[in-house]
Amino acid sequence: MRSTLVRYKIGLLVIGLFTIILLVLVLVQAHAAKQDNETYRAANEIVTKLNNYNLDHDKLPSSLAAAHITNVPASVSYQKLSEGSYKFCVTYKATSSDFDATSALSDVASGHYSSPSVSDSTEDSYYLYLPSSHHKGANCQTVKSFTTPSYDCSSYDSYSCYDNSTDQSFDNSFTQ
Repeated sequence: MRSTLVRYKIGLLVIGLFTIILLVLVLVQAHAAKQDNETYRAANEIVTKLNNYNLDHDKLPSSLAAAHITNVPASVSYQKLSEGSYKFCVTYKATSSDFDATSALSDVASGHYSSPSVSDSTEDSYYLYLPSSHHKGANCQTVKSFTTPSYDCSSYDSYSCYDNSTDQSFDNSFTQ
């Protein structure tokens, strides 16, 4: 009878330890998800302000501060690569599940569900867009400016212009 009682206590101890470990894992994941949601929310506001700045000023800011964007979390970075392009990165603690509890019931009822596509864009884009799905770590985009090029065609005796934004000359025979 005594050995049965010892086995019972050992079984309860194992179940208790397993429960504590599981609880800690859930809490850690919940904390990471909360931080990622806050990062996404802040990054989305920055994306809107950055795109608006680009449209309003017809140029790229040298930094987020130069665009009057404040309260930037450490998980968001902006790097101006040239007068015509920049790199925008958001770093997440976990891969998103892209699960929306509000639409889960309708997805199940309709039989429609598409898994998220989490990938880094290796191609340049002309507009900064923050996707809702992401992978763990840095998620970066290289964006080419959609600003209007500034041409210097002041030399009317010449048939060439100079694009100040790319430092290149081009044939002006179609613009005169």
